Amino acid sequence: MPTVGIAIVALLLGVGAAYLVWGAGAQRLESELGQAKARLAEAQQAAVREGAVATKVQELEAQIKSAAEALKTEQEARAKLEAVAAKQKK
Repeated sequence: MPTVGIAIVALLLGVGAAYLVWGAGAQRLESELGQAKARLAEAQQAAVREGAVATKVQELEAQIKSAAEALKTEQEARAKLEAVAAKQKK
């Protein structure tokens, strides 16, 4: 009978130890999952910011192109006016 009692105690200790080890592993995995979710959210926010930046860059490039075209038109008009003014001085 004492061996049965020792076996039961050993079994209970083994099951308890396994439960504790399993619980620690589960906590570690839960922690890793939380960290992964946080990194994912951060990456998604970065992607949104990058998208907004890309859109802003495109808008600014369009403004620069428009301003360059306006400058070219103004320069051509000025050259024409200077030519007319030069003819009138002669």
